Amino acid sequence: MAKTVDTTKNLRPWKKGESGNGKGRPKTPPELRKAANLTKIETLQRLVKFLQMDIYGLEEVLKDKSRQVMDHWIARICLVGIKEGDNRRLDFMLDRLFGKVQPHIEINNNQFNFSGLPRDEIIARGQRALEILQKEED
Repeated sequence: MAKTVDTTKNLRPWKKGESGNGKGRPKTPPELRKAANLTKIETLQRLVKFLQMDIYGLEEVLKDKSRQVMDHWIARICLVGIKEGDNRRLDFMLDRLFGKVQPHIEINNNQFNFSGLPRDEIIARGQRALEILQKEED
């Protein structure tokens, strides 16, 4: 049987109310924030341009070695997504640009619309709703 090693041997616990990072996260310099916003806008503009291209146009972008890396990156994501019928790459890029879209539940005439939620999340929410209803009845 393998010997277990105590990995907490050299650690010292924090005192109550004490932080391991007393100064907090360093602030992002204003010029970097501005550059990040420009990059976001530029990326969105390029994404829109590439989404309007056909497959041959995207392939030409990838062949052109003088194009910027961002162009190759976006074109590859679009092209692979189209060829493989896979939206995950594009969804990832859109999530990075805009933030992840939160699914919502609409209630109409006691009908539940769980659009956009994975099956296990629908089941989990349904079970929580049942538990709440059972507690209210008791």
